[in-house]
Amino acid sequence: MTWTVRYHPEVADDMRLLGSAEAARVMGVIEGRIRLGEPDKLGKPLTGDLAGCRRMRAGAIRIVYRVHPRSRSLDSGGRPAARELNSIGERV
Repeated sequence: MTWTVRYHPEVADDMRLLGSAEAARVMGVIEGRIRLGEPDKLGKPLTGDLAGCRRMRAGAIRIVYRVHPRSRSLDSGGRPAARELNSIGERV
C-alpha cells in the first residue's frame, strides 16, 4: 500500500546540506521503505522527547517520522492526514 508523505519545512534545508548523493540515498529510503513500505512496522521506536516517533537509517543519516495507522499516514507534528518527516541529518 502507498502512504502519503508530507515533509516538515526544515527537511528541504536538511537535504540541501546533505548534498546530492546523500539526499538521493535518503529519498530512496523514503520512497522504498516508508512511502511504499510498512513504516508502521519498520524503523526503531523512539523514546523521550521523540516518543511516538520512529526512525530509519540511510547510511549515517537518521530519518525520523510518526505513523498514523488509522489514516494510513505519518505526521511528526500530530496532524493525522499525511506523513511528515521531521528532520533529516547526521546524528550529533
